[in-house]
Amino acid sequence: MDRQPRLTRRQTEVLSLLAEGLTDRQIADRLGMSVGTARTHVERIRTLFGVRTRGEAVAKAKRTGLLNWEGPQR
Repeated sequence: MDRQPRLTRRQTEVLSLLAEGLTDRQIADRLGMSVGTARTHVERIRTLFGVRTRGEAVAKAKRTGLLNWEGPQR
């Protein structure tokens, strides 16, 4: 079983928006931060999960139960 990393509240918010497929710019706009700060959060999340891509981070978050987002509701 995958180990669940400890994320800050803000990192959890960023991760949730990553799961929605938002870009760094969109995440920054949504959360009222600079694009650089959004990128820093994304990079830290990738590092904590030990993955190379944003998609891998989202997939690992789902596997560990940290993210229960199933996609947009239709």
